[in-house]
Amino acid sequence: MIRDATLANLDSICELEKQFGAEAFPRRSLRYLIKSKNAFRYLQYEDKIVGYYIVTYRNNSDKCRLYSILVDNAYQGKGFGKKLLADALQLFSPFQEMTLEVHEDNIAAIRLYEDVGFKQFGRIKEYYSYKKDALRMKKGLLYS
Repeated sequence: MIRDATLANLDSICELEKQFGAEAFPRRSLRYLIKSKNAFRYLQYEDKIVGYYIVTYRNNSDKCRLYSILVDNAYQGKGFGKKLLADALQLFSPFQEMTLEVHEDNIAAIRLYEDVGFKQFGRIKEYYSYKKDALRMKKGLLYS
């Protein structure tokens, strides 16, 4: 089941973030994002939060950004990332375009994005703190 995140979910979401070590979002940032107007939704499986996504957008814009998507390492390979992404695409289908950045070595995520129609349109050098590049991808939405 996918639901909107609330502050009551913050502790569980912070636990998921610990898997990213130095790249993890700080608690304060997650708290801000949950309280913001942006979409912060989580996936619950067997009474546990096993993943989430954040989509950001600006008022009066027809573009949005998949800011983060995460599935607990223990639950990867079960289709949960695909479910989260499908929910985000459906929720933001009235928008013109969705963009994202993905680690250049994250082949599974890149394939998932390509499978639903995302195309690479750029690269950001040393995007991550450990000097790795990110690929920029986008997908036209508008009720797709």
